[in-house]
Amino acid sequence: MFRNPEAAIHAYESIELTTKATCKFLDIEYDRREHFLDASTLAKLAERVSATWPDWKDRILTSIPTVVGYSEELRIITRYGIDRERTPQVSPTRLLTRDYCERIIGDARILQDLLIMIELRLRWGGTI
Repeated sequence: MFRNPEAAIHAYESIELTTKATCKFLDIEYDRREHFLDASTLAKLAERVSATWPDWKDRILTSIPTVVGYSEELRIITRYGIDRERTPQVSPTRLLTRDYCERIIGDARILQDLLIMIELRLRWGGTI
């Protein structure tokens, strides 16, 4: 029943942690006070990675709408749905479709694959 909302929650958390870890590896500054990432941080990441892997620039850039779309409001909706005064209640399962969740998971995989590539390259003495 809650497969899609659970998938969205975990995929977004994965995206956040993976992207922040990647930025840390590459010494890319981001606002550590903020729970969410911004487009300029991802653009810097894409530019930095493209020096080593040019085809990854577009992969990172296409994930920007997913990453920056995750806000405090969306985080609450993925967990609790919509429950506001003078608004019909809507459960998370009605809001989060399978296609939407597959797109988020796809973006999470791209960013995870990038982090793994960076970790392996740095572990074996390479540079980025």
